[in-house]
This record gives sequence, structure tokens and C-alpha cells, in this order.
Amino acid sequence: MGFTASIILQKESKKTYRGIELNKEAAERLSKTINNGKYLIINTSASSIGLENKCADTIIEEAMLTMQADHRKEEIMGEVFRILKPGGMYGIHELGLIPDNIEADVKKDIQVESAQSIKVNARPLIKDEWCNMLKKAGFKIKSVHSSPMHLLKLYRIIEDEGLLRTIKIIFNIFAHPKEKEKILAMRKVFAKYDKQITAFAIIAQKH
Repeated sequence: MGFTASIILQKESKKTYRGIELNKEAAERLSKTINNGKYLIINTSASSIGLENKCADTIIEEAMLTMQADHRKEEIMGEVFRILKPGGMYGIHELGLIPDNIEADVKKDIQVESAQSIKVNARPLIKDEWCNMLKKAGFKIKSVHSSPMHLLKLYRIIEDEGLLRTIKIIFNIFAHPKEKEKILAMRKVFAKYDKQITAFAIIAQKH
């Protein structure tokens, strides 16, 4: 939807921006709404962006690494490190698990049930795992923030998508039984592990 991008552009419009979107339909939609000559939406994978080395001051990524296997997470972080300038900032916003000493069996159950409901290899991590993965890629951790994970709560959907689109989404959910089953399964997992699933926002810097 370009919500995060619109916030960034309101704060600083003198820079040039590149948006990376894997979904072709979403990339085409964003290209119509974010169409200033200094802004470009690229329909490609985050693990192989194609930009030159050390060309970016800041990279922000939202709700994407969680859906990747750990080795894919590392590939994407490596690509980000490649295109960031020295001293460049990297911000991620992802699903996390709490507390830090969460029982191994509970952690495994959440990862397995999340993957089964979302139908991708979703692997939320505890804070130290996210931070250590970033450090391994060459980043220095600047700050870590957390907030409740309310992705599928109605008020949050309205905030993210707007009222009209939310109504359309709800209509589409009930009009497509398979998708409805998948979304309700996801919602059930999030509700079941409400005390263990959180959202981490981590700001890191390239050495």
C-alpha cells in the first residue's frame, strides 16, 4: 500500500528513493501512486536488488524477513550490506518471540504453526537471534524496539488499509472459502500465542 513510504516522503522529499516490491501487481499499483521522478518502484527480489555497491544511505524493510528461512534472511541482509554506504542505516520491522528465554518446545510450536497457517516457512526469532544475525552480516545494533503484534486485529487492519479497503478485504475473505480458512488459521495462531509473539523494530548501522 506504500503507507511507510508515504510517511518517509512527507518527512524528506529532497532525496531519491527506490522501493523494492516482489509482487508484480503491488509494484504496478505503487508505481501509479508513487510516481515522482525521484522515486522508483523496482519489481524484484530483496536478495538480488541489482543496485550498485555502496549507493544507499538508508534502507528500511518491513514484515518480510520473518517469512524467509534463516539462510534467506542472511542472503537479504548481505545484499543490504552490499548496497549501503559505510555508516549507512538499516531498519527492520519483523515478528519476534518473547521472552528471550522462551522454551524451545514453545518456540518450535509457534514456528511450525505459523508456517502451516501462512503457508510459507515463517520463522519469527527472539531478539538476540535477530541481532546476532545482523551482527554476522556486518552491522552494529543501534537500538531495538518492541510492540504488541496486532496484525489481524480489526482496528489495525483499518489503520493499515483504510476503512473502504478493509470492507473490501472482509468481503473478499468471506467470498473465498480457501483464503478465509487460511486467514482464520493465522488469526488463531496469533491469538493462541498472543503473549509470546511480538513485533521488533531494530535499527542497525553498517560498519
